[in-house]
Amino acid sequence: SRFMEFPENDARKIKVNDFVSERMDIIKQYYVRIADRRQYFGGRTVIVYGAGNFGHMAVNDLMQYETEIIGICDADIKKHGRYIGGKVVFGFEQLLREYGSRDNCMVVVANNLHLVQIVNMLRENRISRIAIIT
Repeated sequence: SRFMEFPENDARKIKVNDFVSERMDIIKQYYVRIADRRQYFGGRTVIVYGAGNFGHMAVNDLMQYETEIIGICDADIKKHGRYIGGKVVFGFEQLLREYGSRDNCMVVVANNLHLVQIVNMLRENRISRIAIIT
């Protein structure tokens, strides 16, 4: 069988490469390695973004480092009001209020599927203290 080849300036190829590059740039900028987490998160106040499997793992991970977890943010309103590790799940508006009312609060993104969109949304809302651990 033959492979279909696209010209170098093909829009589909550019979009895929831009997306992969943007994702890698975000990971390089915000990912906190396991070896650095105790020092990085110890004594910090955080909000976890993501109430799925990665959110559960992130909460369990952060609890090891004496991190104050304010709560978990998730876009799925069906998850709001539930608890993960004793921390309530809430919406984005509450994340903005909680983040804005605390000095040095950090948002830990625990969602691989929508990572790029979540980080961009956080940045657009002037949230600069972001970390990725999953």
